[in-house]
Amino acid sequence: MPRELLLMSERSVDLVDVLDAAMSVDADHAVHSIWDGGAMQVVASDSSALLTVMTSALVESSADAVLYRGAPWPPGGRYLTEAYIPFGSEEGKSVVRALVASMSAHLITEEAPR
Repeated sequence: MPRELLLMSERSVDLVDVLDAAMSVDADHAVHSIWDGGAMQVVASDSSALLTVMTSALVESSADAVLYRGAPWPPGGRYLTEAYIPFGSEEGKSVVRALVASMSAHLITEEAPR
């Protein structure tokens, strides 16, 4: 089962953001657009999936933010981006940390049941 993550950021996450984060962890990582552009996937040199990042969604109302996270947006949060990491993927976690840091995003982590 994957680990589900939710990023909140001032702007949408794009391919360059994901590629920069992946390359900062390991220059051999690659990023592919999947599901007709609905997501981006970071893969290791052995083609194993490390991270899947869905297309960002603009949240226009602060009331909607309360529905998503049970609290108002943190300052600057306007976009929601879902991401998934396989359990035990330390490389995937490292890419997410790099992505969050580079975008000054906020991260909500939810563990899926095993």
